[in-house]
Amino acid sequence: MNNHNWSGWPGAYCLDCGAGDPGEDALAHGCLEATCQTCGVTWCQRIGHIIEWTDCGDHKETECLDPAVIS
Repeated sequence: MNNHNWSGWPGAYCLDCGAGDPGEDALAHGCLEATCQTCGVTWCQRIGHIIEWTDCGDHKETECLDPAVIS
């Protein structure tokens, strides 16, 4: 995602600029949901089922603001 140097998951943040991972922010705020398009179950774990992720749209991807990366 946009030149970020992610720390890992869970709790991912950019090691260069400190920005949080928008997907994890959405999940933490209850704004991210995985709905199975095959059976309609939320957070379905079945192999081969098609999952669609939706969020509220408030957690946007950003560019890394680390000065060393920008220059």
